Amino acid sequence: MDVEVVCLFVEKGNPQRVVLRINPSEGGSDNGGSHPLHNRHQALHRAHRELLAAYNRLELLNDELENKNRQLQEVYKRLSYASKMAAVGELTAGATHGINNPLAAAVSALRTISRHLGQVPDPPREQLESACRRADKALERIERIVSDLRRLAQAGTRRGDLKVVDLEREIRLALELIAHKLKGVDITVDLPPGLAVRVCPDEFNQVIMNLADNAAAAMGGRGELVIRGFFTDSHLRIEVSDSGPGVPPELAERIFEPFFSTKEPGLGTGIGLSVARGIIEGYAGTLRLEQEIGKGSTFVIELPQEVVCERAAENPGG
Repeated sequence: MDVEVVCLFVEKGNPQRVVLRINPSEGGSDNGGSHPLHNRHQALHRAHRELLAAYNRLELLNDELENKNRQLQEVYKRLSYASKMAAVGELTAGATHGINNPLAAAVSALRTISRHLGQVPDPPREQLESACRRADKALERIERIVSDLRRLAQAGTRRGDLKVVDLEREIRLALELIAHKLKGVDITVDLPPGLAVRVCPDEFNQVIMNLADNAAAAMGGRGELVIRGFFTDSHLRIEVSDSGPGVPPELAERIFEPFFSTKEPGLGTGIGLSVARGIIEGYAGTLRLEQEIGKGSTFVIELPQEVVCERAAENPGG
């Protein structure tokens, strides 16, 4: 018997094959009883089987432990995100309240000035008109930022009544609202006909507008945008895909963080995707990014079947 092999198995748990050769001339019983070495071999064999069984059980328990650990990490990430969103919501709620009043006053004053510019002689009038246009654009941007902040502060809170709406009609309506940003984009909408969902229209349109706006920006205003929907075993899956360069892997985990943006400074607030994810999670759904680098990005919305109100009748000839 190779004692070193047995010790190696006991110490490290590596299964080994132990060969025990018994020489009948080496001691033992002369009356036909069991040989002491044979008894020892059987005991070792039983111990070997028990150790193997214990080793296999440990392997299964280790796999289960790793799976539970992954689940706990995911729960921790979600709780951390929810806590961060709650803190950001409190901050932005106070900020938007404080900004709204002076912003409204500035907009009102600018409009008053614009109405009286016709009474100002040239050349000062031309300079004043140019200054008013720049100020108007700046105030519009501030209004958009405040609006985004307000939506972020209200994440998880329904901003309207649930209604049964035609999914394709709502998606096309959302695209029309940002048509000026999609002029150079080829758009394809492929959805099951007659599909209706129960959502808050304003919220759902905001999600589609945010995703389409990001897609257009990623493609530089030119490319292909495809919105398609289909059913999986348990969800309605809506994909919003673009032909842009994709999101760098090191940034893919951060794009849903509040105030994180891959756009140039001044071109984005970094709020849109956070708001969109919050809205979808309000329907017990998910919003995530799937992509292959260099082949564009696909944002995937998955909504539970409870949100779906009806499906198109199956095509008898299909």
